[in-house]
Amino acid sequence: SQLAEFIRDCAQTLVRCRQYLLHSYILGYSLSQCAAKNTFHIQQGFLQGNAEWLLVLQEKETDELDRNEILNYSASCQKYLDSLIEFFANDAQELLMAKIEQTDMIEEKEQKDKSQKE
Repeated sequence: SQLAEFIRDCAQTLVRCRQYLLHSYILGYSLSQCAAKNTFHIQQGFLQGNAEWLLVLQEKETDELDRNEILNYSASCQKYLDSLIEFFANDAQELLMAKIEQTDMIEEKEQKDKSQKE
């Protein structure tokens, strides 16, 4: 039926959001502090808030479901999810590489300082 398909589609959106959020916390923690990281955390918060509200709406009894409200929150979740995926496909790779290079430079300097002391 249409109701079952509608609920299934919303549940799939919710699962995708939750899976992405699970991994995004690790990736977000790994980013260096910068404006892009702040924007990422804001978008991540929007996705989390919309996903949580979508879950609340979806758990209602079938006669209480507001199809339009659920569709709006599902679309919002998808928008924020797409935005975060695009961020990691483009910007985050550069930021992570910069952090790795910075960490390597610090380790090299520490090793050089250590060997000079010996």
